[in-house]
Amino acid sequence: VEVVDGEENPAYTVMRKAIAKASYHRQQLGSYTAEVYIKGTGRLLKAPALLRSTMEEEGIDSSFAFTTESVSEIAYEHPGIFRERVISVYSTGNDNSTSPAAFINGSFYEPEIGEAVSPLSPRAFAYYRFEHAGFFLDRGFGVNKIKVIPRSPGDRVFEGEIYIIEDLWSIYSLDMQTQRSGFTVDINQVYAPVEAKAWLPVSHQFEAVGSVLGFIFE
Repeated sequence: VEVVDGEENPAYTVMRKAIAKASYHRQQLGSYTAEVYIKGTGRLLKAPALLRSTMEEEGIDSSFAFTTESVSEIAYEHPGIFRERVISVYSTGNDNSTSPAAFINGSFYEPEIGEAVSPLSPRAFAYYRFEHAGFFLDRGFGVNKIKVIPRSPGDRVFEGEIYIIEDLWSIYSLDMQTQRSGFTVDINQVYAPVEAKAWLPVSHQFEAVGSVLGFIFE
């Protein structure tokens, strides 16, 4: 271990390099196609006491809200053009526009994703503080774990951890949380190499909990 007074926080060194290469990674592939399977479920956790009896009388099951499943083929062309061909879809209930499409079709390499400022935005240092929380090896790649801390809370920032691949300065995975329209949204993405130095997200998981007019949903 070498301790040097006055050296920059290693988290900021990693993030400066990752931010500098964000545009490169965003444009690294001119096009690709992928088959995408999405499953979403939602339920009502709590309803106002005054409405519970009315809901029961009308046969509304307060433990179930909706479920959706779909299989699609996504085709991407630079810059940022997505085309979707739906192969199959199944749904019951109403998802009330809670689709995570803004995060799936977006990219954390963009300055904003889902209307929130990305930790890899050129403006990131104005919105976030960063802490180096660890380093490990996977498949011969060194991976830095970086804690992302908002300078002030709000609806347009993320909080959590982002993992950055050493030397490539691309995303390995991330586990983030943000606020959106009264909901707390947890986002987990796992990336994998589709070519020697091109990593794309291969798994997304989203969990959202929020309340509207006394109703609490997840």
